[in-house]
Amino acid sequence: MKGCKVEVRFYAKFKEELGLALIQLELEEANFRSFLKALRERIGEKSAILFRDDTQLRDDVLIAINEQIVGDVKHPEVTLNNGAIIDIMPLPSGG
Repeated sequence: MKGCKVEVRFYAKFKEELGLALIQLELEEANFRSFLKALRERIGEKSAILFRDDTQLRDDVLIAINEQIVGDVKHPEVTLNNGAIIDIMPLPSGG
C-alpha cells in the first residue's frame, strides 16, 4: 500500500505540552500503524506525552480521523486517505 500525507491537529493540554497546534506528516504507508510511527518520530523526546511505549498511545488520548472518533486505536489496520485530518485530544473528564 502506498503512503499518503495527513494533517494532524492537537488540542487542549496536548497542544500546550507539545508546543504544536498543527503538523503535516508524510506516511510510508496509508495506515494507522505508519501514522503512529511517523508521529512518534516527529515529536521525538516529547513522545511520552502521547505514547506509553513504542507502539501504544496512552489511554487518555482520543483520536478522530476526518471528524469521526476512532473508538479503538489499538487496531493499526485503519486505512488513511491522502489528505486525512487527524485530531488528537485528551479524553473529556468530569462527572
